[in-house]
Amino acid sequence: MSLPPRPSGEARRALLTLHSKIEAFWDRVVRVLGDAVGCRPGCDACCGQVLRLRPVEAAYLWEGARELPRAARDVVRRNLGAGSSGCPLLHAGICLSYAHRPVVCRTHGLLLLRREAGRAVLHHCPENFQGLAGADVPGTMVLEEERLALLADAVDGLYRRETGWPQGRIPLDRMLRQGLGP
Repeated sequence: MSLPPRPSGEARRALLTLHSKIEAFWDRVVRVLGDAVGCRPGCDACCGQVLRLRPVEAAYLWEGARELPRAARDVVRRNLGAGSSGCPLLHAGICLSYAHRPVVCRTHGLLLLRREAGRAVLHHCPENFQGLAGADVPGTMVLEEERLALLADAVDGLYRRETGWPQGRIPLDRMLRQGLGP
């Protein structure tokens, strides 16, 4: 596996715009639902798995990972070597590449509407929105997961057209092992 090239041009602008819109959405949720939001630095409840990323997100995350200070890269190597099932970029409850995290990490914890067996189901981190019933949540505070995936896929398609990168998800752990070396 080769490493994905740095996103540039229109794909980079589209990815950063998507990230910006997600951050603005988070800000609105916190402003409206404030105390119901449990996400905070040091909470890593959403980091318990190793991800398979869209190429554009893998490339952007790799950009951030390769810019990490040597000590942080050493932590990632140790995490990779430990065989943990959690994200190798996690250290002491904090993401070492937070500014470059993918869409799934940026949206974890939000109220996500999913379609399951023909029904609309509301999902969220169990640390958030405790004590709120679905009827208590304004629809403007809910992110439709399918629509978000379509936007992220469109950005990824733009990246793949610009770079010639093949379709398919990139395992985060494999990318970091290859890029950071032993």
